[in-house]
Amino acid sequence: MNYLTSKKTIIISIISLTVLGILGIWLSGKYTGEGVKNVDQFSFFGNSGEEGGGLTGGKGGNGQATGGTSGGASESALPELRKISSSPTAGVYVFSKTVQREDKSKFNAVFLRRVDKATGNVYETRLDNMEETRVTNTTIPKIYEALWGNNENSLLLRYLRDDGETIETFTSKVIEGADGKEGSLLGTFLPSDIKSVAVSPKKDKIFYLNVVSGEAQGTVMDTVLGKKGIVFRYLFTEWLPDWPADNIITLVTKPSGKTSGFMYSINSTGGNMTKILGDIRGLTALMSPNGKKVLYSESAGNSFALNLYDVGSAETTSQSARTLSDKCVWSADNDVFYCAVPLNPPQALYPDGWYQGLVSFSDVLVRIDAGVGSMTVLVDPKEFAGEEIDAVNLALSKDENYLFFINKKDGAPWALEMGI
Repeated sequence: MNYLTSKKTIIISIISLTVLGILGIWLSGKYTGEGVKNVDQFSFFGNSGEEGGGLTGGKGGNGQATGGTSGGASESALPELRKISSSPTAGVYVFSKTVQREDKSKFNAVFLRRVDKATGNVYETRLDNMEETRVTNTTIPKIYEALWGNNENSLLLRYLRDDGETIETFTSKVIEGADGKEGSLLGTFLPSDIKSVAVSPKKDKIFYLNVVSGEAQGTVMDTVLGKKGIVFRYLFTEWLPDWPADNIITLVTKPSGKTSGFMYSINSTGGNMTKILGDIRGLTALMSPNGKKVLYSESAGNSFALNLYDVGSAETTSQSARTLSDKCVWSADNDVFYCAVPLNPPQALYPDGWYQGLVSFSDVLVRIDAGVGSMTVLVDPKEFAGEEIDAVNLALSKDENYLFFINKKDGAPWALEMGI
């Protein structure tokens, strides 16, 4: 953010007073208003000399219920931060549907569907009262990734065969049971050993990568019509794909703090690769929904840094939050993003050590508005719920009242209700 020279003195004074106030709260170990206890500010800010936006407090506390519930359907209020299940989960999907209250009135309730890693069974949780139902009883053991299509009954499951090497990808449909009975999964297999998959924003297509005759081959498949076509070929095979905007697929080289990483984009119908970022050690990247910005992280000594890149102007802005872009999700407005920010991350080679499970984090959840340069701490899970969370797979509900994520430590799914 650029400030007029004539205002620098005033702004520096305000920032100094704010930092002193936050430091006082930290040293006292007590809450003041909505502040967060035991948050080391230097653990998730960048270098202390960098100019950054404001920080506002979020939820601390002991996990007691403080908020309301959707539609008034539950007699007791639920905590804003909720653990959906203790079972490891391969993926979640959020949707709304009409339900009926005891007084026969109706309202739209928010539901979360998840795939159990151990069994492949689909479960459904109604978020306003946390009632859980098993939707399917088709057993597919050792699911490690579940991606959802354009509705709650369309999903893609990925798992390893018993040989421990062959990756199977199963496109399936939930066949719901009649009269409240459990349903089943019905579908078809894609080619074996697909390396990675990305789902389109409308969730009606997928892009998948496999290796054919020693080169990477990218295929776009219409999951509704079943049509598919090859849109990408390249001799280098180690790519991580994403599909952030309607016609844009991004490809990032698999990251390591030992090597320089690159990010490219291609049109979803095919065509030449366009370089977006390059020569960045430990590069992980996440493009905004309109394709105009990229949130990316890079290795920085024995730690990491977060930056925002403007595709049009080619300008890079350092972010005050210190985290990996893998731990973030964009809002639909393209200026706001939500991240899980590690407190006191240990020194290591990043992101390698984190990917390999050699280090783990204890995160706070934050909301960052890049447009105005502000960061708001939403909740400290350890203080609020008594559990340390290393959050991954962040996702927002359509109305952005809920933030969902999975705890990398144990695979458990969580929800943070922000709209109450």
